[in-house]
Amino acid sequence: MNLLALPVGNGVFPRPGGSIQGMFLDDFSLLTLGRLGTNAPAFLVPLTSGGRALYPAGMMVQIEGLSQVQAVDASTWRKSTVMVARLRGLAHARARRFVVERRSIVAQGVEELNLAQLRERGQPVISGAGWQPLGGYTEPRSTKDISITIYGGDYEGNPVAIQGQVGGLVTAEQAHTLEHAIIRVLQECGVCTTKNLAWSVKAEAEELKESIQWGLQFRLPEILGQTSSGQCGNPMTNLAHFYLGQELARFLGEGRTLPAALERARSRTFSRLARDLDLGSQPEAFTLRSLKKGMLHDDSEPLQRTLRQVLQRFPLDPWS
Repeated sequence: MNLLALPVGNGVFPRPGGSIQGMFLDDFSLLTLGRLGTNAPAFLVPLTSGGRALYPAGMMVQIEGLSQVQAVDASTWRKSTVMVARLRGLAHARARRFVVERRSIVAQGVEELNLAQLRERGQPVISGAGWQPLGGYTEPRSTKDISITIYGGDYEGNPVAIQGQVGGLVTAEQAHTLEHAIIRVLQECGVCTTKNLAWSVKAEAEELKESIQWGLQFRLPEILGQTSSGQCGNPMTNLAHFYLGQELARFLGEGRTLPAALERARSRTFSRLARDLDLGSQPEAFTLRSLKKGMLHDDSEPLQRTLRQVLQRFPLDPWS
């Protein structure tokens, strides 16, 4: 089956049988929706790699309603036409390839994906359709008792969550990295598989290390732990914000100007972090020790078998 594709950059997909309403702003989507019209089927496809690639697994939908509205840019006050579409989810699906025809993207060889059957065949997945992950936390009680909880909300405003017991499979630091990696994949791809989870684990660890390196180089403790999936809550980042506030208040109280007080507070914050968390003074050691000791993350790449076992510990979705 060939279907016109509608790229989605925020991981928002309806559940099979459920409906969502979304706003499409770009000229490409306006053209595609205009060609489709009401009641037509389409293929919602995730945009990945910062909007540079199409992920082959998405959602077959039916367009239940279309309406054009005028929107105003708050910065320029310029009016533009946007399309509001109501989409009903039909089924998870994947495409063999994408081609461009008549200024539209065509998904060729679209076939339905039964995620429950995939799990039964030893290919566990987590579906992000119908809900949006907003955060998570890892609770390491012992080496055999480590739970990962990912929470969010469905598109009707109800809180939802999924939880997996990964004790005995990974360390607490690996579990914390996996928590962030699952959130990243669901927000970007709408479905978490062993393959894209492996990519996400690597990307999450690299971005965390970059935040440490950039923070240290430019003396910016406030950017520690910031990645594409959000701000990582951990002892190091929490202490960084606490120390920065303390030091800034102290230097301002001594009568320094705000720029001078902030510069001194940032340097003092890094000194206290290095001392209190025993992070070392060499940049290379500081980065790796900060990642594991300070942020409780692990940059090692788990085996595919381990990732498969981890995903098996989670339900298919919050309603399973």
